[in-house]
Amino acid sequence: MIITVLHGYIRQRPVVERKMGEEICEVCGYRSQLGAVGKHPIIPSEIMEQAGVSKSQISRICANCRIELERWYAVEVNRMVYDEMDQRFRDRTPVEMVKEYQSAFNGFKGYKKKTIKVL
Repeated sequence: MIITVLHGYIRQRPVVERKMGEEICEVCGYRSQLGAVGKHPIIPSEIMEQAGVSKSQISRICANCRIELERWYAVEVNRMVYDEMDQRFRDRTPVEMVKEYQSAFNGFKGYKKKTIKVL
């Protein structure tokens, strides 16, 4: 088990032995030596620029998980929020959108972990 501390959060990752040139999807665990696993930003770059965040979180995701993640974002990420003071809907701020995408990505990973059958 590898334990890392980042931004005050403790993260544990199992040690996975990889073959040279092998890439592993961080969501489903798919292994590929053919380049089917690529780097994908968790939060779209235009949202990061609007929020003033210079460094985005990158995750290694296979092509299947990337397609599913885009669909997940379309359903789970809400661009509008109800403002009770004004009693109307308003667009989320870029900082709120960053949190919304991070939350949606974590929900997607949790969903995938539950649905993947261990052989």
